[in-house]
Amino acid sequence: MGVPGNGTLKFSGIAAELVNDDYYDADFDDVLTLKDMTVGGNANGSSENFESINENSSERPDQSAPYKMSEFYSYDHDAASSLNEMDASPVQTKSPCGYGTNLPDTLYHDGSGIWPEGSDTIYADSSGTNAAEAGNYLVRVTTVYKHLVVGNSGAVTSITNCP
Repeated sequence: MGVPGNGTLKFSGIAAELVNDDYYDADFDDVLTLKDMTVGGNANGSSENFESINENSSERPDQSAPYKMSEFYSYDHDAASSLNEMDASPVQTKSPCGYGTNLPDTLYHDGSGIWPEGSDTIYADSSGTNAAEAGNYLVRVTTVYKHLVVGNSGAVTSITNCP
């Protein structure tokens, strides 16, 4: 359950959302700092080591000073990506079909199916803020492997079956 979208925010509630993914599960007697909650970690005196802000949340703090509780309105620490995920090879300069089956990277697309299509965009992150680098990728969904060509700004140029 995310942070409420209006009203008075509780410092302990924000910490609970970050630690327990539930704003209302606030039972903290720890030292907490707003900067650590905003940027992650505990370098600024918090006894809790906070995870990074979830970029999948549609509302999130801007992670820069001045740090404000109001930036957490409607933040959802366990928000899921609306993008489709694919296992992927690193970018290749030529056909990646011989790359192998160990695909160490993950790419995401904004299409409606499990495979991207010509009008879709490929992203390097689940929040959809960074387009994938242009080039060739071996991608896998379930047990099927395909050759994906990504153009400028993450645009799908082509996707074909690997032999």
